[in-house]
Amino acid sequence: MSIFISYAKEDGADAESIYRFLKKMGLNPWMDKYSIIAGENWELAIETAIDNCRFFIAIISSTSTKKIGVVQKELKLAKDRLDHFPESEIFIIPVRVDDCHVGDRGLRKLHWIDMFPNWEDGLDRMYSTITRNHIKDQPENTINNINFLLAIAEVESKKVHDGGWTNLMISSFKGETELVEFWVNNGADIDAMKNDGDTALSLAICGNSLEAADSLLRNGADINLKTQYNWSYLKWAVFEASCEDCGIEMVQIILDHGAKINELDEAGDTALNEAASLGMLDIVKLLIERGAKVDVPNNEGETALLQTARYSYVDVVKYLLESGANYYHKNYKGNSALDIAKEEGEDYGEGMVEFLTKWQENLTIA
Repeated sequence: MSIFISYAKEDGADAESIYRFLKKMGLNPWMDKYSIIAGENWELAIETAIDNCRFFIAIISSTSTKKIGVVQKELKLAKDRLDHFPESEIFIIPVRVDDCHVGDRGLRKLHWIDMFPNWEDGLDRMYSTITRNHIKDQPENTINNINFLLAIAEVESKKVHDGGWTNLMISSFKGETELVEFWVNNGADIDAMKNDGDTALSLAICGNSLEAADSLLRNGADINLKTQYNWSYLKWAVFEASCEDCGIEMVQIILDHGAKINELDEAGDTALNEAASLGMLDIVKLLIERGAKVDVPNNEGETALLQTARYSYVDVVKYLLESGANYYHKNYKGNSALDIAKEEGEDYGEGMVEFLTKWQENLTIA
């Protein structure tokens, strides 16, 4: 499949940029500068290339619309060939590189691609137009079609969009499990990071895409990789479960694939500290059942018990104590859970201060 690039001499830099992009994407662009060999009859080479190309990219600018000569002859040859195409088929792809007036009546009837204000968006649209229509051209199950699809799949699997997004990341976030498998099988970097540190797996967790997350892990995603904020996947799963009505399924998947349950983040907190301080009793129970240590102090010397004491989650505090949390533990400021509840706590419902005071009384009696 050949793609002829027609341009005025003054637009050579833009034409070369498009040529290099299409070449990089695994396609077969034709540009006189690179495609005509020394000693070749250049007029005949151009006519032959236009006769044999599948797509004709007409680069249009304020300069080219006023030019007389080769660029207009190329366009005439392309329009003559367009007459042999069904009306539903795409052959000529007009590409405007500046905000010029398109005077040619034949081109005005065609939808064009503007390369401004965002050149990258224009390249993406061009690539999409070419690949989609070429696939449509191919007979089903032909070797050429299969090879072309494989080549496109490999390129698309490794494509990086603005912000560092890959197609694997997009599909993971959306929960498109079949596409996740497709991108991975065609060479996508499963642990690649966006500019902000997110990965396909952290985005699957963020999107509560259970099957996508499980697929990534089964296909080799590093379960213990630290991502944005230096958080583990387990902590992300706990945090996201608190933000959405997600339940504990994602946390279970992460644990089932071998996450380090007592790993610390930058603040020295574990997943249990996070779950407890967010009042997530079901996840607290799950983590402790799976082996989470109850009394791990963070960088301020606070355990899950102390962190939770400043909130109204009496049920969580009660479970932590019943699971062996040290009631008398103090942080590096010398404050106990009861001290924190008195000074910072939110005295809702039964009341954290009342509950901790009663627990202390029972300890004293015992």
